[in-house]
Amino acid sequence: MAPTSSKQGPALQVLGERLAAWRRARGVRPEVLAAQAGLSRVVLQQIETGRGGSLEDLQKILEALELPDRLAELIPDPAAAPVKPVRRSKLMSGPATHAPGYGKSGEWTPGD
Repeated sequence: MAPTSSKQGPALQVLGERLAAWRRARGVRPEVLAAQAGLSRVVLQQIETGRGGSLEDLQKILEALELPDRLAELIPDPAAAPVKPVRRSKLMSGPATHAPGYGKSGEWTPGD
């Protein structure tokens, strides 16, 4: 897993959260799992927080957890990915002083 981009960030975060939940369910401390997988604690933390790692590192972790064939269960459904809110453009961000009923602050006032 490469460093996250805006599109893959949420999916990698969910994958990492699921992996961390599996680790906790098995009662394995992060430093112990990292050592068993032959990785640094930092790499494990990056994967569990969705900020980095590689597919090879992830496979090592799954093997250390004795779950080598369960990678597909970690991957979130793309159809269920969270939707990012749409940002207003600069054209829409200022007060609508040109329309009746709007004051200088952009707030609508009744009766104008």
